[in-house]
Amino acid sequence: VWANNEGKDRYVRGVVRAIRLLRRHLRAEPTVILGDLNSNSIGDDEHPAGWNHSALVALLDSLGLASAYHPWHGEAHGKERRPTFFEYRHRHRPYHLDYCFLPHAWLPRLGAVQLGSFTRWKRWSDHLPLICDLDSRARPAYDAVRTDTSIIDRVLR
Repeated sequence: VWANNEGKDRYVRGVVRAIRLLRRHLRAEPTVILGDLNSNSIGDDEHPAGWNHSALVALLDSLGLASAYHPWHGEAHGKERRPTFFEYRHRHRPYHLDYCFLPHAWLPRLGAVQLGSFTRWKRWSDHLPLICDLDSRARPAYDAVRTDTSIIDRVLR
């Protein structure tokens, strides 16, 4: 996911709209939503109620998805101590804007949730990689997880 700054559904509003459109599909299959959501609960007042980061987190939770970072590091949304983004690649402009939402049932399988270092990654991006290591030996209760972009293609037509 990349939430961009275009149109009336800019940033987190577009993500909330997409999740609402896809909710039936998200309930039907184990789903991972990750990427640059360009949102954090510290900016909730910049968006209408129901269309901000806290609303997105609640919506994803109602669909059985949780951020891998937050329980792993014991931090609440908006209280992150480890930024994922440095505006204009400046160390003094840190924000936490990147997420990996996993099925609740997968959280016990987390082996690590790490971020790349600013010093090492700043020449390539203003974002740091968010790395979620899942223990593949602990199999989920369903047969297979598939990657299917046709759902998104159908919704966006």
